[in-house]
Amino acid sequence: MEAYQMTAGFGLADITPQESVPMTSYGDDLRRFSLGNITDLQARALALSDEAGQTILIVTGDLSWAPSYLGEDILEGITQAVKVPKDHIFLMGTHTHDSVGCHFPEIPAVMRFRERYINGMITAAVQAWHDRKPAKIFVGSAITERMNFVKRYVMDDGSFCGDLFKGSGTCVVGHESQADPELQLMRFCREGCKDILIANFQTHPHLEGKNQKVSAQLAGSFREEAEARLGVHCIYWNGGAGNINSGSRIKAEQRAFDRFEWARIMVDYAEKVRLHPVRGGPVRVSHGILSAPVNHDFDGNLDNAQKIVDFYQAGHSIQEAMEFAEPLGFHSSFHASRAIANAKLPQTKDMLLQTYSFGDVAGVVLPYELFDTTCMYIKRNSAFGKTFINGYSWPSYVGYIPSAMGFADGGYEVDNCTFAPGTAEKIAETFLDLLEAMKD
Repeated sequence: MEAYQMTAGFGLADITPQESVPMTSYGDDLRRFSLGNITDLQARALALSDEAGQTILIVTGDLSWAPSYLGEDILEGITQAVKVPKDHIFLMGTHTHDSVGCHFPEIPAVMRFRERYINGMITAAVQAWHDRKPAKIFVGSAITERMNFVKRYVMDDGSFCGDLFKGSGTCVVGHESQADPELQLMRFCREGCKDILIANFQTHPHLEGKNQKVSAQLAGSFREEAEARLGVHCIYWNGGAGNINSGSRIKAEQRAFDRFEWARIMVDYAEKVRLHPVRGGPVRVSHGILSAPVNHDFDGNLDNAQKIVDFYQAGHSIQEAMEFAEPLGFHSSFHASRAIANAKLPQTKDMLLQTYSFGDVAGVVLPYELFDTTCMYIKRNSAFGKTFINGYSWPSYVGYIPSAMGFADGGYEVDNCTFAPGTAEKIAETFLDLLEAMKD
């Protein structure tokens, strides 16, 4: 079968902060300000059009997620420059944990970075639009047997451990520590110019210790390695796996922090993938709304977060509010900073579920961190031959959403989930219904 020709374009813009800014860790953190950078932060975009001119733009920035309060400005800037409907534009983050905390409008450096980020996302999208050239599409995948990415460890005494370095005994991978080992690839082969390589993998980055230099972490190291060795433009789509960290079967002392070794191993797999052609077009998009209640039983942090919001709304500064939050726990501060940015804590949350497809390829766009088992369920039951998982998307990052087994086990992700058990399963079924409806 000959590959179906569409047009594909690539765009790139630098969004590295030019001054000291508060950094992300597990949320935005006023206790860690940047002192330079290890790697650049970037916005990267894919533009894909079918023969009728229908186009999707998928724009990824090196932030923990695509902030809800900046998305409209980005969409407005893109649609003013190119003829793409807003609902055909998807904004995502790579989920680096060494990026910029954008939730603090009182800090001038944050506001300047926000402008840089918005302009960079727009620039990358517009570049990708103008870069479109006829392309043949090839897809494939590798099972990464040498990489065992887990976050929730089950020890041989039956206990759970969120940090393998602090646990005792032997690690036994449990049912909800199951990691999706599939590295999905999509390559757009364009005559006379660089190919575009999409890499889709589900992993949750570690911090670089107490580092005070920004970096793109796993996404950046994979892109750099792939471009050097494969001669392509590379875009990394993180799948949104809230329960998976970058532990692997490489030496223990390297396991959590050697992202460069991780990238070398992953690109080893990418080099060996046998890609096969797929027919493209027509480009289609579909959207659905799932309303989910905030569940206070599973997130005690919300009560403390409300105290922080009340303190702030009483006339105190954000800095004073975060100092007030310090003894209440980090995730209280995290939820509060999001609430302050959005004016109030929601009692229910409407989730926008977005999908796209072209030929026998589809993607689901997640504004949250599903567990790997849920993402694997979506891929295995999709109506399409190849389904990509695009995590940490606009318009509303909502944090962890454990599976039913994850709720039963408890732990860090459950303690910091604002939604009721069963939400992940409803999300998966809604996505599968949307995909089925798009299929020819």
